[in-house]
Amino acid sequence: MSDGARFPAFDARSGTHRTTTGILGEAVRRLGRDLGLVAPFVAAGVVLSVVGRLRRVDAVPTRVSDGLGETTVRVQFSLYPTGSETTGLPLAALVDMKLPYLLWAVGLELLAFLAVGIAGWYTLARAFDAERTTGRLLTYLTFVAAVQATFRLLGAVDGLGLVTLVALVGLFAAFVRLFVAPALVVAGADVRTAVRRSSRLTAGEGVTVFGLVLAVGLSAWIIGSTPVVGTFVSSAVVAPVHAVSIAVFLDSFESVERSPRPR
Repeated sequence: MSDGARFPAFDARSGTHRTTTGILGEAVRRLGRDLGLVAPFVAAGVVLSVVGRLRRVDAVPTRVSDGLGETTVRVQFSLYPTGSETTGLPLAALVDMKLPYLLWAVGLELLAFLAVGIAGWYTLARAFDAERTTGRLLTYLTFVAAVQATFRLLGAVDGLGLVTLVALVGLFAAFVRLFVAPALVVAGADVRTAVRRSSRLTAGEGVTVFGLVLAVGLSAWIIGSTPVVGTFVSSAVVAPVHAVSIAVFLDSFESVERSPRPR
């Protein structure tokens, strides 16, 4: 998509009052009025729960989080709306893996990726009144894949005890500046444009956005650490709030131009 597409007016001094609690409250109200915003992540939560269960019982080496009993706080921050998974596939496990196990492991990863990606795309598009097209879905999946690959390459940072203070501050800054990038991708931006414009839009709104990032991350960690149902509940509750909070933040600006929702 070209830079000429329509996006929110990036005036951080529009005068509209934005607070973390106000945005979260409005997001919850919108979810209560439109359960269609919740349903995609309910389905994704089922998929992630099943995938997590299969990972625990199959022969493929699996990384398992011990939840709230761990000695380090594992805050589940994400640059896109998703549930909190307590299992994962270590990249090292793929080395010299026999083909049947490799296909099985990669298949589960792909299933979880698509469940979260499609749910996020649909929920953001519905919340932001954006046109839902295959092209925009593919761009959003590209964004999600790029984020996942980046964090895998950085060592899959999953605990405060594993990073230095400087790196942690850098991560928080990135989450704040890229907070609305997922919605801009869904609205029609290419990934580079979404990243650039998200950085511009969140300038001057750091305290509010940091509060949103922290609230979503802590909620995902606490709820996701609940035995048995944590993955499902974090997907069905936290992920939709994350998605709709992005839309509410964008709607708080005076001028928002978007593609109409399909009838």
